[in-house]
Amino acid sequence: MCSRGAADGFEISVRAIIGQQISVPAARPRLDRIIAEHGEPAFPDF
Repeated sequence: MCSRGAADGFEISVRAIIGQQISVPAARPRLDRIIAEHGEPAFPDF
């Protein structure tokens, strides 16, 4: 995953799914935490 503004298709999908489960403002810190903890790449290339 990349920082905001530099998303690939998979990251966009993850953000969309998380955004559907919780509010977008609540999702942002959680997504930032995933990025901070896992850096690049957090998910495998598909």
